[in-house]
Amino acid sequence: MKPATLCIIDVQVPFHAAGRESLLDNVVRLVKNAKRRRAGIVLVEFEGFGSTHIAIQQAIGSYERCITTIKSDCDGSEEIIDACRERGFNTRKIIICGVETNNCVMATLDGLDDLLPFSKKEVVASACNTMGHNDSVNKKALKKMLRYENVSVRRK
Repeated sequence: MKPATLCIIDVQVPFHAAGRESLLDNVVRLVKNAKRRRAGIVLVEFEGFGSTHIAIQQAIGSYERCITTIKSDCDGSEEIIDACRERGFNTRKIIICGVETNNCVMATLDGLDDLLPFSKKEVVASACNTMGHNDSVNKKALKKMLRYENVSVRRK
């Protein structure tokens, strides 16, 4: 069985939420774990906001099972699915992290739930953040995510 695909959403420097050190540390930890499991990694970048944070790029290095996709609105689900199919990554189990938990992460999760209703989706709370590092908004968004049948939220 293929390992779960790691999807990193909008962890780009212009987004203030991407600058939290603990977020970056936790995303890097997820990248290292994905590489160890030989899992696919999908970097989702919001068009016009630059590349994924350098700390994440350095952790990925020359890992060949990584693809970057560009989206033009909040929901990156179609781009994730296209990237997974192009590279043969697992779409039955997806690990999600990134920024603007209450916006782009939520919209992408919503899209994935519509397009892949039977797939397991796991959101990593410690690797998600919102603008202004607002923990109450982040927690509220994570709690809303639990309304989906095939979604789980884990702390680390």
